[in-house]
Amino acid sequence: MIASSDNSKINRDLAKYIYLERERFFPLGKIFRQIFPNLNNPFLSIKRRPLMIICETVNICNNDCVICAHNKMTRKKETMPLEIFEKVLQDYSDMGGGRLSLTPMIGDIFLDKFLIERLELLSQYPKITGLSVTTNAIGSDIFNDKELKFIIEKFERFHISIYGLDVEEYKIMTRRSYYPRMIKNVKKIIKLSGGKQNILIGFRFLKNHTISDIKKWIQQNFECEIPFNFTNSYSNWGNVLDTQKKLPLDGVWLPTPDNKEQCLIPLFAFQIFSNGNVSFCPCPDYNGIEELKLGNVAKDHLLDIYNSKKCQELWNFNTKVPDFCKKCSFFKPLSELPQYENAVINPLEFIGG
Repeated sequence: MIASSDNSKINRDLAKYIYLERERFFPLGKIFRQIFPNLNNPFLSIKRRPLMIICETVNICNNDCVICAHNKMTRKKETMPLEIFEKVLQDYSDMGGGRLSLTPMIGDIFLDKFLIERLELLSQYPKITGLSVTTNAIGSDIFNDKELKFIIEKFERFHISIYGLDVEEYKIMTRRSYYPRMIKNVKKIIKLSGGKQNILIGFRFLKNHTISDIKKWIQQNFECEIPFNFTNSYSNWGNVLDTQKKLPLDGVWLPTPDNKEQCLIPLFAFQIFSNGNVSFCPCPDYNGIEELKLGNVAKDHLLDIYNSKKCQELWNFNTKVPDFCKKCSFFKPLSELPQYENAVINPLEFIGG
């Protein structure tokens, strides 16, 4: 995996963050280190881990975006039980911890009925050092100001997806009429953040907008400056969306590739679904397909799941590219890893939120 990059600094950083030493047959390993401090310890086992993990605590959404596979999902709509979530926190801490994203594969965090309890639980796991999420903000108004302030302050990065700069664009994109509610809720979120600087906007457009137009819109609606990114180019979600059908207005589909090289995205994270299933793919595996399923965190430790034979096989696209991945336009080849040098240290620079 690392050998595919010729960038030695990235290799060193990756080794630091994705390799984990585990002592077997304790306390024999400890005794060996005391007697032979300069020899390689035969009782040490080297395990691999992702740079961060993504945990979908709810797979229910209040939008039905034309660029999303939401209406293709056949998984049961559900909320992750607190017991499974705590198992995720414990296992991740055992692996060394790090950043955790609560962005659902399909869904929105504010529809999680246990959200407050989950964030309170996180305070018991100090090895989980950074929390992020992407949300459409629509459901945030079910919480009172005190609760919402508590939620916002828990996140290192609070990424808000906004689907257009007017009522028409928003409605065409989301197939919902929540534009006024979204504006009101985002205003409140910004106010309650108290200038913490953890708010970021991700615009998803179907019209062409200039950077000047976007900055003007933010100032008019929120009376402040907020960091943002934007796109009007969209993926095919593992080639399940019909990219032969033109998107409305100025929206465009990304080209459908012919993927033969290893995908680098699973190097940064894997996905844990609301039922505890773990997917090799943190990106478009919206249905939790068997081909990419590694196991279930309720039954096995995350470290064992990530070091399983199935995971090792999925790290060998040279032998067989999974059918789901062959035409996926989310795909990024492992050879592009040197472009993401900073993301090795802070995977949020790659994952987003």
